[in-house]
Amino acid sequence: VGIQQKDGTIDGDRLRRMVDKAYPMGVTCNRAFDAVPDAFAALETIIDAGCERILTSGLKSAAPDATSFIRDLIDKADSRIIIMPGAGVNSGNIATMISETGATEFHTSGRVKMNDAADKSHEVDYQNPAILDIGNVYVSSAAELAKIVEILRASASTV
Repeated sequence: VGIQQKDGTIDGDRLRRMVDKAYPMGVTCNRAFDAVPDAFAALETIIDAGCERILTSGLKSAAPDATSFIRDLIDKADSRIIIMPGAGVNSGNIATMISETGATEFHTSGRVKMNDAADKSHEVDYQNPAILDIGNVYVSSAAELAKIVEILRASASTV
């Protein structure tokens, strides 16, 4: 869950009520965290509200682009809450994410492009990033997830 006030800050009172209603289940604060004006103030608000983890891309579109910041969050959290990087985490970058952030939990879809169903019979080359992916279908891949698990297990055995 995640709930913000009009100014973008985390609404600690309403978040606390959600955490209380969810008890005994643990609660993860979602990526609303990635849109706050002050991440370290939000971190404290979320801890005070009783969440057990924060899902974050480190205030970027993709977590691999924010490894240093995610590391800073983990250090500041000081084991009071779990910082769980997510968005763009895959088998090609999770080892780096582990070593550069120190995170112990990750969120991933394990997605791969299934096909490119777009009609390519024309000569137009679209350069607009908003439409470059039209026609593509992504699915969670058991093989991709297995690679990620293998990397995580190998990493855990070296700690």
